[in-house]
Amino acid sequence: MAKIRLERVARQMKHVIGRVVTQELKDPRTGFTTIVGVKVAPDLRKARVNFSVLGSESQKRTAQRALESARGYIQARVAQETGLKYTPVISFHLDESAERDIELSRKIDEAVRADRRAGVARAIRARIAEGSIPDDVVAEVSQAAASDEFIEPVAALLMELMDVDTTIRPDVAKAAADERRCLELIETALKQTWGDEIETEFLAIDPGIQNDDAFTRPSYATDANGAALPVEQVYENRGNLIAVLRHGELPEPPAEAAEELLRPLRLALNAHIDTVPPHIPPSRQGGLICGRGACDAKGQVAMVVAAFRLLKHLRGKLGVRIRSDLCAQFVIGEETGGNGSLSLAVQDPFRFDGIVICEATDSRVYTANRGALWYQAELSAPPGLVAELAAYFVLALEEEGRAIKAESDHPLFPNRPAQTNHGIIGPFGAAPSSVSDLVEVEITSAELAPAEINRAAERAVGRYCAVYGDKTRETDPETGQPKVAEHFSLEAKGEGRLLLRVHGRAGHMGSLALCDNAITKTAYVVRELSQLRTSGKDVHIALAGHQGDALLIEGAQGFVPTHTMDQVAERLTAAAARGAAELCAQAEAEKGSAAARISFDKLHNNAFAREPDSELAVYATESCKRAGLGVPDQPTGWETSCDARLFADHFRDRDVIVFGPGQLHHAHSPDERMSLREIASGAKMLTLLVLESAGLVA
Repeated sequence: MAKIRLERVARQMKHVIGRVVTQELKDPRTGFTTIVGVKVAPDLRKARVNFSVLGSESQKRTAQRALESARGYIQARVAQETGLKYTPVISFHLDESAERDIELSRKIDEAVRADRRAGVARAIRARIAEGSIPDDVVAEVSQAAASDEFIEPVAALLMELMDVDTTIRPDVAKAAADERRCLELIETALKQTWGDEIETEFLAIDPGIQNDDAFTRPSYATDANGAALPVEQVYENRGNLIAVLRHGELPEPPAEAAEELLRPLRLALNAHIDTVPPHIPPSRQGGLICGRGACDAKGQVAMVVAAFRLLKHLRGKLGVRIRSDLCAQFVIGEETGGNGSLSLAVQDPFRFDGIVICEATDSRVYTANRGALWYQAELSAPPGLVAELAAYFVLALEEEGRAIKAESDHPLFPNRPAQTNHGIIGPFGAAPSSVSDLVEVEITSAELAPAEINRAAERAVGRYCAVYGDKTRETDPETGQPKVAEHFSLEAKGEGRLLLRVHGRAGHMGSLALCDNAITKTAYVVRELSQLRTSGKDVHIALAGHQGDALLIEGAQGFVPTHTMDQVAERLTAAAARGAAELCAQAEAEKGSAAARISFDKLHNNAFAREPDSELAVYATESCKRAGLGVPDQPTGWETSCDARLFADHFRDRDVIVFGPGQLHHAHSPDERMSLREIASGAKMLTLLVLESAGLVA
């Protein structure tokens, strides 16, 4: 009887404590805490309460402290609810067994999934080895893609698309008109190829996406007073183009091809039409198309359209058809956070099995992307010190970025692409994710000779190069010239006045290691000059073309799946505060008189990693081989971010990969370009991918 009573009391206590913890405490520190069981002493004087916490070691310790702090309240509630004459004294003990069971179950599930993926991969490779695509079809794809008759229309379409300015801008009505013009050009090209066999639809952006966690507020769109426009107004008459090629009525596949593992896949091909500023009109240099959007990403649009042309050519020449529907998505808003693709992810108009996000990956296949968090910092400083505050702010973020990179140990990101980039400072720079190539600083000093200022700048540049490398000594493989002609120049502007021009190499932050950020380099120089001033020298430092003691800086921090976006934001915020405090200490200014208010309302792309042996990834890798494109020995993640993470987050059961011709360091740069042969090879790869994965009927 005593044993039965103890068990009954334990059940009562577990029920009461569980309800109190989950419903009454309202303490966020308890997190995902579960009361696993209660063991009551035979004399009912003590009770051991075992609990588990789903979370990190730090979260477990925090939850235990929260329970201990509420022990008196919980003890009282147990007394009230159970009516015991003597209420057992409660003690809390962390129980790891439940978490171990969950982890074991997770590992078993993952092993089952991995075994299935391995089986699918073996089946795909075996089928390809057996000649799933007849040799004459492969030969026809290769011959057609290499012909001038195929390449010239691709060039013409790309030039037309690039001629339309689709850069980020506050005039949303003009943006809507230009985007619609681009989409109409694409629709016309597809209709000219397929006629009524291809279904096209303009899908308006769903304003409801503003309630989605992945939504990025379009801060570029403001009224005459600088106030943000309502989302409904920003996206009025704006949308994406969807084109669907239906497979029609086809004969059933042979029995041996109907294996569940290798079902035909419904594929979607996604490419964006928006570009970063400034607009650079297109030009052609033989087989190169140069100008804004050449590789990021109107060249990708041209590749997708070209793949549809190849499929039509195969239909007419060899009677080849595919067994599954194929969709193309041409989207807006990628460069400002991906709201165009987000709208499609929410609407899901074409229930694809796998999606290819077409970006400039140098024709490699990726199943993982690093994340990116854009920041905007409003700096305010004591009179005459805002340029120096900017330097300390930038260098504090650089230091924190290096710490994040050191922690970014992930198997798909061996290079740890946690890049820290500063894209805009006052009037200089183009976009938060673009590497700046010029900053100008005005230096005024009645005491310091130009030679002394020059020596200070040289010392600072030396320190900069020790960390980031000396791009004046690196050769550009495309031009044979140094990547940067000179680090800085000084120009006399009058008695005691100098203009310091700091030079860099522009590009996309994803290829930051190949570029040279003038903003970061300027921070080193300004800090060196600031130290001259605080040592008693008469020197005043100001950003050229900027007035006042407030300054806006924008940039971005990359991260891999080892970190969450919230963690990165917290650390950048703390770093910004440290930079401001360091300036106050250096300048002997009143504590708190300098401030760096940092926010993250713009682009916030999460990092993601999918299995490199997913069904679509295997098909894509094998198609790259057949198209004559290089395939690395070991799969890695793409060292920048794009819209892929939106589909990966919204559709955990669907395959997502990134692929496309072009080199990332050309994107966002003044010399953006794309080889027509690269586009043709990419179209060839996509065509083979579609034939393999969607199923071929000859």
